[in-house]
Amino acid sequence: MTASEIVGVRLNLPEDWYDVDLEAESPAEWIASLPVKFDGSVDQELFAGLMASLREAMLVDEVDVAAIQLKSPNRGNVGAALLFELLNRGPHDTPESFLEFAESHKDLRTPELDISSFVSWTGEHPSGPYVAFTYLALVTTPGREESALEERAVYTLFPKSATQLVQITFRTARLGVFDDIAEETSTMVGNIELDLEPA
Repeated sequence: MTASEIVGVRLNLPEDWYDVDLEAESPAEWIASLPVKFDGSVDQELFAGLMASLREAMLVDEVDVAAIQLKSPNRGNVGAALLFELLNRGPHDTPESFLEFAESHKDLRTPELDISSFVSWTGEHPSGPYVAFTYLALVTTPGREESALEERAVYTLFPKSATQLVQITFRTARLGVFDDIAEETSTMVGNIELDLEPA
């Protein structure tokens, strides 16, 4: 089978989800273009600063594609984030090995990250199989005493014949944004389209 590379992606986002422009020199134009209505009490300048900080964190983490969930009207909150990353695929990277790795960390307890309510499963995307898991993460930033609770869903997709893996991470610090994070994010992942070309 001829090896291929992922050269493009279309997220095909549902209502209330918006692409993050990671290419622009400044976030201001992207933030201003978002078709979101605000509640009257929202400090839009403060909200724009938070959005710019979120985008900058994505750039620092070298995310390839990203999206955020914003309700309209918005109360100055980001509901959730989608982070799409391309990873190099090694000869031993298989759905089985990734599932085993994920399961081995389901009870992870460190000063920075405490995992609970871990659930894993496998599925099939139009481009190939994936391994997925959801969990609650108690996150403590080094140097800070306060912790934040996040709900996360992570998908590792193995496109057939591709030299890369796709990792898609959903994160929210606002519990209740997803009625069923596994079901809703599985639908979103299933709608993602990948463009592949011979390597």
